[in-house]
Amino acid sequence: MKKKRFTPAQREAMFVPTWFFGYGSLMQSEGINGRSMIKKYKDSDVIPCRLNGFKRSMCGYFEGRNFYGLLENKLSYCNGVVFKVDTWYDYRGLLMSEGATSTFGKFRTYWPINVTNLITDFKVPAKHRVVTLLCKEDKSKMGRIEARYISICHKAAVKLGPRFEAEFLITGGVPYNRKRRQLAEIVKQYNGRLW
Repeated sequence: MKKKRFTPAQREAMFVPTWFFGYGSLMQSEGINGRSMIKKYKDSDVIPCRLNGFKRSMCGYFEGRNFYGLLENKLSYCNGVVFKVDTWYDYRGLLMSEGATSTFGKFRTYWPINVTNLITDFKVPAKHRVVTLLCKEDKSKMGRIEARYISICHKAAVKLGPRFEAEFLITGGVPYNRKRRQLAEIVKQYNGRLW
């Protein structure tokens, strides 16, 4: 049986109001903007919260590099932020920029999943959903982690305050260190290699 294809207008009409849970580079406007979305975000558009039942790690893999990803783990949680995605076009652009669509075939990095009922510290409006990106397997040993990526994500956590940063670091966030040798040692503790 052939899969039904919808036109862009039909997709837009079916689009459910969506909030996106970011847990790495998508925790600040600087990391969100430039992802093929029309809306331009400000840091005031992100709302800190928690996601239960998932563990943050460097399990995402694409073109020789590792990125933060989520693995299912009922005993874990991670902190992050939610931001509202206003249109289907922006939602699709965001998924494409993250390698989270079937277009990427066997090179696909993430799968979008609905986590509305697993979010705490944020009241999801009625008839809205929260989506995040899941890794189906741990690929943390396949690639290398860029120092710049670690810096961007850690700076995003710092911007959200000392309490948020501390929680980020205890829930799988990698701390940034300017000294390359020390950063390489830190990355080893997270099953990674520095780029």
